[in-house]
Amino acid sequence: MRARVQTVIFYCLMVVATWAAVELFAVAATGIKYGHLYSPSGVKSLAESVVAGPQATAQPSAEAPRLSGAPQAEVIHPYIGVVLDPDRDPTGNVSKLGFRSGDAAEEIWQDSDTLIVGIFGGSFAFGVHQQSLRIGGEKIAQGLGIRNRKIVTVNFSKGGYKQPQQLMTLAYLLSLGARFDIVINIDGFNEVALPPGENIPRGVNPFYPRMWHLKAQKTLDPEAVRKVGYMEYLDSERKRRASQLLDHSLYRSALLSLIWRVVDQRLAASVLAARQEVDRSAVGTSRFMLTQGSLKCLQRANLPKDLMEPLQALRDQPFNRQAELQEVVVDKLGAEHAAEHRRKITRCTEKTATSFTALGPKHPVASDDLLYRDLAGMWERSSVEMKALCDAHGIRYYHFLQPNQYVEGSKPLSAEERRIAINEAQNAAQGVAAGYPRLWESGQRLQDRGVAFTDLTMLYEDVSGVLYVDDCCHVNWAGYRLVLDKILEVIAADL
Repeated sequence: MRARVQTVIFYCLMVVATWAAVELFAVAATGIKYGHLYSPSGVKSLAESVVAGPQATAQPSAEAPRLSGAPQAEVIHPYIGVVLDPDRDPTGNVSKLGFRSGDAAEEIWQDSDTLIVGIFGGSFAFGVHQQSLRIGGEKIAQGLGIRNRKIVTVNFSKGGYKQPQQLMTLAYLLSLGARFDIVINIDGFNEVALPPGENIPRGVNPFYPRMWHLKAQKTLDPEAVRKVGYMEYLDSERKRRASQLLDHSLYRSALLSLIWRVVDQRLAASVLAARQEVDRSAVGTSRFMLTQGSLKCLQRANLPKDLMEPLQALRDQPFNRQAELQEVVVDKLGAEHAAEHRRKITRCTEKTATSFTALGPKHPVASDDLLYRDLAGMWERSSVEMKALCDAHGIRYYHFLQPNQYVEGSKPLSAEERRIAINEAQNAAQGVAAGYPRLWESGQRLQDRGVAFTDLTMLYEDVSGVLYVDDCCHVNWAGYRLVLDKILEVIAADL
């Protein structure tokens, strides 16, 4: 019996020793592969950024908002762009209007003494809303200096939203009879960071919802639906694996962390390849054709009538590239006539019958400076209109420009936080550097026009602790708490 116990102990020790050796090997392998030592907190932050995606629903956490890895079931909305489908949401937290606000959304229809605070914006605003739920209505009431009155915060923000989506959301809700006492709009980053890297390179109007060509394509092209579905499957698989790592604290193991990172990198590459394939499908296939509009364009360009007749046979025939269409046009017209009218043909075959649905009206951009002027202008005008709507309904409106790590000098960044938060290849870096100065100018004009506007850009200026959890714009609970406290301070001073 004693010998058996000793044998069991021996094998247990061997297992422990083997696992320790494997863990040490994983630590060394991490250093060789990624150029830095294994760090449980670093792996945890990476997993949280994967799970976060653009937006999801918050879960309790001591350090940062945990965001559910469940894929979002987005649907086209006729007035707002996109919302979530409450019938296909696994969290059960999506209201009938398509926002992650749960049962609290029902409060906006009630004629009661409850003070209703609506929060609008993108994923950063969503994080602030989740922080408001975390601390509870009583502490919010204390922050506002309000006694003996119930306070409810209701979320109408969504990851990727940018003006005029907040304005359209507010107008839609008010037209339905929604009731608000206070409207808080937290935005600015998406307005200048997203269009230059997403819509504009694909020919999509910068003021359309982000990546609109993909969202519109989902409803138009069965092949595109298949490709988008595969892309979203891969993305949800990344989030599922990251969620497992976090839920079971597997990031505390160097070996399991290394395995996860390797697999996640492969999945990320697959998601990128799938996204590129969707892009090609969305704006490549059937992009160029001689539509009725193209033919009228050529008529207005004074193309001779006898040359118009052979082109009628080409009407609505799709071509993958404009050059292919022009080759056929040359064949129909003859090289001599085609060379003479090539510029007219090029100009009149740029659009297709489906391009307006997917791309929207063209928005020529003469320079980056003018582009950011236009983006900030849309942001500014939309805020003015939100205030006008609120004034008309007796609602107090407060507008806040969100902070971001790419604003120079806005926060001291340790080596650890810089590794998490800074990626110069991010579209956000250029968008913030060029766009935020325009937003500051617009913010001053908003104040001059009576909008209760507050710039939170430098809110973290003296905070040395780690706040940012990804290389985009999101922060941990401490970061959102600082924002929420400042918002309550601003509103309390105005009440």
